Amino acid sequence: MSDYITPQFSELECLPDALMSMVSSAADPSNRPLLLSQLKKQADLHWGKDPRVSYVIAQLMIALGDLASDEQYRAMGMMAKGDALRFMQRIQEAHTTLEESGRIFKAMGDEVGWARTRIGRLLTSQEMGPEALQKALVDVEQARHIFLRHQEIDFLVRLSVNLSAFHEWRSESQQARDALVFAIDLINEERSVHHARLLQNLGILEQSEGHYTAALDCYRRAEALFVEFGQPFEVARVVANRASMWMLQGDYRQALYLMQSIHAELDAFMQVTNSCNQIICFQLLGAHQKAQDTARQLLFAHVNATRLDQATIYMYLGESLAELSDYALAIDSFNHAEVILQEDDSQELLLETYARRAYVHLKAGDFEAAMMDAEKAAQGQTRYVIARANLVLGTAALRAQQFKKAKEAALKAYMAARQLGMELLRYQALILLGAVREADQRLDKAVAHYRRANQRVLRVQRGLTQDYRPGYLESAQDALHRLIGISLQQRQIEAAFGTLEEMKSLVVQQHLHETRSRRLSQDNQQQEAEAALQVARERYLELVNQTIDADAYNEEKQALERRMTDLLAEMRLQWPQQAFETIAPTLDDVRASMTMGMGMVEYYSDGQHIYVFTLAHDADLHVLLLEGVTYEGIDTLLRQFRRSIGRALAVGPVDAEQLYLDQTNRLLKQLYDALLLPVRDFTQCYESLLVVPYGILHLIPFHMLYDDHQYLVEQLQIVLRPASGYRHAQSQPDKAGLLALGYNGGNSEFRMEREASRIADVLGGSCFVGVQAVSQQLSTSACQVLHLAAHGKHNLNQPRLSHLKLADGLLFMEDLWQFDLSYDLVMLSACSVGFSHPSGGDELIGLGHSFLYAGAQALVSSLWDVDDAAAEAFTDGFYARLRQGATKSNAMQHTQIKLMHDERFHHPAYWGAFQLSGNTHPL
Repeated sequence: MSDYITPQFSELECLPDALMSMVSSAADPSNRPLLLSQLKKQADLHWGKDPRVSYVIAQLMIALGDLASDEQYRAMGMMAKGDALRFMQRIQEAHTTLEESGRIFKAMGDEVGWARTRIGRLLTSQEMGPEALQKALVDVEQARHIFLRHQEIDFLVRLSVNLSAFHEWRSESQQARDALVFAIDLINEERSVHHARLLQNLGILEQSEGHYTAALDCYRRAEALFVEFGQPFEVARVVANRASMWMLQGDYRQALYLMQSIHAELDAFMQVTNSCNQIICFQLLGAHQKAQDTARQLLFAHVNATRLDQATIYMYLGESLAELSDYALAIDSFNHAEVILQEDDSQELLLETYARRAYVHLKAGDFEAAMMDAEKAAQGQTRYVIARANLVLGTAALRAQQFKKAKEAALKAYMAARQLGMELLRYQALILLGAVREADQRLDKAVAHYRRANQRVLRVQRGLTQDYRPGYLESAQDALHRLIGISLQQRQIEAAFGTLEEMKSLVVQQHLHETRSRRLSQDNQQQEAEAALQVARERYLELVNQTIDADAYNEEKQALERRMTDLLAEMRLQWPQQAFETIAPTLDDVRASMTMGMGMVEYYSDGQHIYVFTLAHDADLHVLLLEGVTYEGIDTLLRQFRRSIGRALAVGPVDAEQLYLDQTNRLLKQLYDALLLPVRDFTQCYESLLVVPYGILHLIPFHMLYDDHQYLVEQLQIVLRPASGYRHAQSQPDKAGLLALGYNGGNSEFRMEREASRIADVLGGSCFVGVQAVSQQLSTSACQVLHLAAHGKHNLNQPRLSHLKLADGLLFMEDLWQFDLSYDLVMLSACSVGFSHPSGGDELIGLGHSFLYAGAQALVSSLWDVDDAAAEAFTDGFYARLRQGATKSNAMQHTQIKLMHDERFHHPAYWGAFQLSGNTHPL
């Protein structure tokens, strides 16, 4: 596995130089007390990093005791050695060594020293048999009284924490809680650091039991006390615990925000843990590339990762690689983790590795290897491992049609996930339970499970930002698809449509919600990220403007794109969260949003088949499976069509008609036959058609589809919506008229500035061209029409970085949300900015749709780079028709028909570049 670097261990290089200097001067008796104290602190410190360093330090302490013939030094060294051996999983040796240390302290009459050895020895007794356990508990009680008598509160707290962990290991939840509560009562200090530490551990215990309200209360009280007593590191640790709790509950946005906000406050070892938790969040959000990058960075660069940390990171890396379909490297990564854990005899983490690797084997189709790992993992004691292992076992049993066995495994997984309180595992267990019931033809039970699973998805989705929502949805759509599938199977058409619209409407509402959150955001913490973003943007603009040897800068551009994406994600995590509810529109709501004489076709795909729903004021809801049409097949046709358009634009309008018109029309005919011919009897009854696409169908230019005689726009007025029930509240612009911005980048050969001036002369209003065409012009109150004529770029790899180029720089999707864009109509006369990228099932990401989400009532945008002459002819004709009082859809239809009959623009690449989304009302 040459791609990875395993940090190498050096026994003494981690010790401070000053301490090493003191070790070399140990012959001087006056230096030894301070040296002993410093060595013990360093030994304790390295437990969390690499206990082998603690072991070496302990040996130095013992040697120092031999040199000084001092039994106390030897006893302290033996205690440090025993603790190091415990963390090295050498339990028998640790137990014996701690007992020997206690014997020496007792012989010296040092009862506090003896009591200190009981703290670690309590945990080693777990594997030493019943008699050792009983003796350890008796010793703990005696040690507790000794610490109280000598007012050694710090040691009392440590003992209580270990006693709680001891009982938790034995699944004795009440005793674990009692140990901490009893210590709180004993120290009788309501406001102290010791009280805060006990509260923090009580919170951890409550969290492990799934009692999140109680855990949060403990964390808040502990945090307040740590703040009061000036303990910033402890504050950060409490916040890290709270973040892990939000992560378990599915609030990944809040978890990530907290993890990132306190990362710099943690020590180097806690930073590793915090980064590992961020990897988990990225995975749960479907951001697997980000998770992989973070894991690789930790393995390559972080010297503070312990061996167990390394094994954990390899596990997480393996899961992310599997989600990116690199199964061979994923298994290799898991194998690295397995070797480390076997060498260190870390059984529980080893079983977790088997549980996680079992899922990867299952995903890769290796069912035999998956079963072997899952059966080993099922012997584990932790709820997480039990849940993961049984999910694999249940899936394998379902595949073998062993329904009873599959149901039992699914129930075990669900119960463990429920007790753990981890949303994703509960969702996966519910999906498995639903699948078992569906396969067994218990459809009522299946629907109940799927609905519960879908509700969990919706609850989590409400807390996501646009950076992570698409990736999350791609991995969490099963419940939606299965619910719709069963409803369609049972001919419950309205139920299927309602489920589909619920998800679509939620996505739209989230975009609107984020727009509001952006405007409300005044957080000073964002200033640093905003400053860094501005620097990155300025350099990115320089590279975009680079015309000489532009390819040489591609690598830097891609790095800047990743940097800007990360900074924007960081800023969005800090935006204020506001609760909102989404109710799927009823059929009456949908009809109310449609004009008379309008029919609607809404598409849905389960990833393989494609269905179309139809609805009108005078027609009931119907659904049709498009026979012989596959999602993959449409994707192939769409790719061929876009290549054909590209060729036509490259050769000019005359050659395009001669060389590519037949080819393009043939592809448009195939798309028409697949998507519209089956519902032609419905569509021909109406004068306008509302199209609600799904997934890649958002990229279909429906107005151009060809029936071998006419294009669809010749028969119908066409308008698109992201969801059938989508509509803004009717805006009331402050004034009539137009705001036009035109910027050609200083090149007078381009039409943009001439076009903006011409449109402003026709409609009347404000026009800003050249250096005056800056983004701040959008901060004025909205009027009727916003016309933007500028160069635009749709970024296929980073669709959120699609942009318009204005005089003051690049206008990104993010920038739009700070403005009120509630215009009746926004016209984007630019290059391909209307192209939106479907992601996360049906979510659209692109600059064009962002104008709708930012308040625009209707949007006319270009699907590809527009020929200057065709763009001028379209905009002139469209606005002229609107001035005559036509609806937007009628103006679109009239103008495009006129263009297609112009001998200059016969090819669809020239007359059909623009499409209408939103409402159809006249201005």
